[in-house]
Amino acid sequence: WVAEAVGRPELGLTELSGGEWRAAHYADEGRWPPSPRGTERRKFLASAGRDRWLVKFAGLGETGLRKKRTAVMLHEAGFGSQVVALCHGFLVERWIDGTTMDQAPLPRERLIAEFTNYLAWRALNLRTCEPGASLLALAEMAVSNASEALGEKRAATLRGWLAKQTPASGLQRIEIDGKLQPWEFLVRADGRVLKTDAVDHCRAHDLIGCQPIEWDIAGARVEHGLSDNDVRTLVEGMELAIDNGHIVFFEPCYLAFQMGLWSMAAQSENGREKTRLAATADRYRMRLIRFLDECQV
Repeated sequence: WVAEAVGRPELGLTELSGGEWRAAHYADEGRWPPSPRGTERRKFLASAGRDRWLVKFAGLGETGLRKKRTAVMLHEAGFGSQVVALCHGFLVERWIDGTTMDQAPLPRERLIAEFTNYLAWRALNLRTCEPGASLLALAEMAVSNASEALGEKRAATLRGWLAKQTPASGLQRIEIDGKLQPWEFLVRADGRVLKTDAVDHCRAHDLIGCQPIEWDIAGARVEHGLSDNDVRTLVEGMELAIDNGHIVFFEPCYLAFQMGLWSMAAQSENGREKTRLAATADRYRMRLIRFLDECQV
């Protein structure tokens, strides 16, 4: 059915599930990013001559159709790959030839411009009434994760800091991206930047769900080391009503969530995969410690 969808009767399929997608983007296994292999969706690389397509499970029925609509919108806006078909719950897209952003970092000014355009587009075009975790639930998660990983003293510091924050209420929820790590972006030979895997992380069966765009702004700050001035430039460039209080509130919540996510993934692995996952969890742990230490200054 994939061959029929792409119009090529002789088609080869290569398994990309369980982190195998990294072999298609990295020549050196030592540079592979971490992968929560147990929770990755099934995916394949379909090939016919020089033509290639990504075939990834999206969901059956309305779930798959909704993700297809989002993927089409992303492509039409210039942020994603061309959608070919949705077959038996699998989304078929043109394969993107490019280099992951961790291997081809952008100049800071260009990076901020890319995030400005991308996040502004999501905020305007992917609004939703779907629920997501409340600020209270996010705070409780963050404190719980901090207590387990950092000890009760630092968890108490985080609890007290969160209690003092006063983010605005009633912000518009959107279908957040939720995965803004550098390896989630591809830089093409012509310089264009495309986002991969951008349609369903707000429905990942975890706590976060749909959130205001400020969650992704906080995520971009963490994942790309954006300074206060960088974030200010990004927010001003979006030309939208952005609540800085939410960005500030979300940052430690994002760090604690990622720390827990990668720590849990590491527990089910061994060898080099476990080392990658544990190192990633530790990166978020150290960043959260630094955040809490600065809170007390």
